[in-house]
Amino acid sequence: MIGTCPRCGKEFVRPAECDVAACDCESSVEVPLKPALIFPRSIYNRLQRAADEAGVTVERIVEEILKVGFKNYEVPQSKSK
Repeated sequence: MIGTCPRCGKEFVRPAECDVAACDCESSVEVPLKPALIFPRSIYNRLQRAADEAGVTVERIVEEILKVGFKNYEVPQSKSK
């Protein structure tokens, strides 16, 4: 999960179980977190180049890649005895 403090702009990254962080930039600021995928810079740069060529955002490219991946994913069938 990822979120940005609305007052100071500090970014927070937490495990998926967390949905809020606290920033101490002033008194205490509650920072809501939302789901995020974090890529190594090299992969993000490739996605950015593809997005630039297609004239879309990186988020849109990732969304489409995930859609295709889930369409092609087959759940293994359990064997009956």
